[in-house]
Amino acid sequence: MARHPANRVLTVPVGGSVGFTSTGYSAGGIDPYFTLFRGIYSATATFVASNYIHALALGGDFTQTETLSAGDYTVAIGTFENLSFAENLGSGFRPTASSAWAAQATSVTARTCSL
Repeated sequence: MARHPANRVLTVPVGGSVGFTSTGYSAGGIDPYFTLFRGIYSATATFVASNYIHALALGGDFTQTETLSAGDYTVAIGTFENLSFAENLGSGFRPTASSAWAAQATSVTARTCSL
């Protein structure tokens, strides 16, 4: 796993509830840390949500639902305690992330993202 989170674009065509579910940890993957930003450009994207509470209290796979308006979002997926700068500084994210598993990390199906 690269030291930076993997960033994936998520387009929400119609506003409403969107679920995020992690299943990789139970299959032997990383202890996931998830951050969601509104926008796709590092200079203007703003922090929306993360699995911070779950990551600190329980760790491992998680399920989280967010109410999102239509638009483009960035999902950052990294290892636990690899917090994004947005949660420390308020906005923006690191656009240089990449890893071999990132291409398979997200899929959007019927308002659910599997991480």
